[in-house]
Amino acid sequence: MGGTNSFFLDEAGVGCDPRVDALLSVAQAVGYPARFPLDWKGNNPCNLPWMGISCSANGNIIVVNFQKMGLLGTIFSEFALLQVPNLAGNELTGTVLNQLMTLANLTELDVLSNNLYGKIPLFRSNVLVKTDGNPDIGKDSGSPLAGTPGTSSTSGGGRNKSSSGVVVGYMIGGVCAVLAVGVGVFCVYRAKRKHSGVNGGARSESKYSHGSSGTGPGDIHVIETGSMVISIQVLKNVTNNFSAENVLGRGGFGAVYKGD
Repeated sequence: MGGTNSFFLDEAGVGCDPRVDALLSVAQAVGYPARFPLDWKGNNPCNLPWMGISCSANGNIIVVNFQKMGLLGTIFSEFALLQVPNLAGNELTGTVLNQLMTLANLTELDVLSNNLYGKIPLFRSNVLVKTDGNPDIGKDSGSPLAGTPGTSSTSGGGRNKSSSGVVVGYMIGGVCAVLAVGVGVFCVYRAKRKHSGVNGGARSESKYSHGSSGTGPGDIHVIETGSMVISIQVLKNVTNNFSAENVLGRGGFGAVYKGD
């Protein structure tokens, strides 16, 4: 087993250093990154400093620098003497743990650009807390896509898909607006043309048509207006020979009479 796992010791019955156990718990919390067992070797993380781990002179882990390592999972609080956990630029989900408030030596918490949500605990005034870049921070729950590989806000997958959807939506809306304007212009043009054609036709066809030039009773005088033919005699009869008493008003072409 010693040749297949860098954390096991050759001596049977000898347990791992408590710090190693704590780091294994951290690896579990952030999704067991493959690079950890490649760089973490032996039973003393402070003897030959492990990747991302800094220790105090007396061998306590005080800094965990896992910035931009593509970590999934949740925040951890495994080290009582931890001063600076730098977890910025990953894909961590969940909330900022209340347990971190109990770390007496904590001076800075950097969780920039992850997928965290929920309220930020009330840390001591001398603790610098960096949470920008978490779109759901302060909300009761996170985005359904948060923490899914390829869809995090850090990697750009989720935001790119969302942005693409917005762009496509704007394009479709723009095309629809152009079509609507085009249809409106066409309808207005067609209506004006139809109206112009009807009036022009009426004016061009409206004329007086006379019968014979004589003055006898056989003479017929008519008015043609479009498809309507009206005898002058009929108009005289219904308007009492265009009596002033039958005038209703005046229009663009003269007096308007009431017909009895």
